[in-house]
Amino acid sequence: MKNPQYRLNLLPHENDTKENRDIGIVLSQFKSKLDMVPYSLVPYEFFIGLYVLDKEMFDLVTESDKWTNSQEVYLYFTVNEELNELVVMPTTQESNQLTSFKITVFTDVPCQLTAIESKQG
Repeated sequence: MKNPQYRLNLLPHENDTKENRDIGIVLSQFKSKLDMVPYSLVPYEFFIGLYVLDKEMFDLVTESDKWTNSQEVYLYFTVNEELNELVVMPTTQESNQLTSFKITVFTDVPCQLTAIESKQG
């Protein structure tokens, strides 16, 4: 629960008649400086993954298949129309690893991604 958390709101749209919402999320860490060397396999600093929870953070909606040592992790899933507010939580495989990252969301309805402020002292 110490990880950054982001609220993903799927906004209502007047032309939307779908019962299900398709969502794609990409979690990216910064490119390794040695990633540009041709024919070279250089590991990234961290294994990354992500969780998607309901708005109360009680139920897990989906998660990465496994934590991956790569620049990007992709997650594609479908939710029903009642589930219009989610929490996205990026993670590293080991605890207490700090790094910068980028989250990109793809969806078939308008959406808004906002940071949830930490309640820790």
